[in-house]
Amino acid sequence: MKTIGRTCCLLVVVSEAAAYGRSLRAPALVAVRTAELHKVCEACGDAGLNTLQKSSEYCDEMHDQCTCCLKAVKAKYSEICSKYMGFGGCIDGIKAAIEDKDKECKEKQKIAEALKDQQKQKIEDAVGSDIFDLHSAKDQGKIVDTPYKDECAAYNSPNCKDQEALCGFDSGCDRELWKWTSELQRVEDWQGMLENIPCF
Repeated sequence: MKTIGRTCCLLVVVSEAAAYGRSLRAPALVAVRTAELHKVCEACGDAGLNTLQKSSEYCDEMHDQCTCCLKAVKAKYSEICSKYMGFGGCIDGIKAAIEDKDKECKEKQKIAEALKDQQKQKIEDAVGSDIFDLHSAKDQGKIVDTPYKDECAAYNSPNCKDQEALCGFDSGCDRELWKWTSELQRVEDWQGMLENIPCF
């Protein structure tokens, strides 16, 4: 029984090593995925797991993943914002929808309050409650590193700092993806507020 258990463990180690193209004698460095991507980017797969490949191949993998993710983020942004057009921008449209829902809720509350006032005559301990005002919530600016900051950093090996398509400050995919992901997260936060306004 013990021999079988050891053999099984050895097979697991061998199969894991084989999966990464490593031998058991000389373990290779395998990069941990450092890019923090939005959940819509899951279909874009992992990139840069093999740090032994040429830098150009490594960086091309990163750029392909970044480009795929940028398309997914823009598509999700468009999907959400298409519902809130005509108000000067997506977030302004969501804010307008929040105002509309708030007005609708207040109308329902007026009716409910009128019914409560009628019942107060009969029930002494009737209590009313105010709706929580979500409009006091403010944008909380978060400073977040770009998704491929480690891959674009000079201290990392391999690194893609010289690949303008991925790491360029003005037009690199890393920076564009960071801007679009930040905007999508803001839109999703506002949409979440709209969807979670309590209406009694």
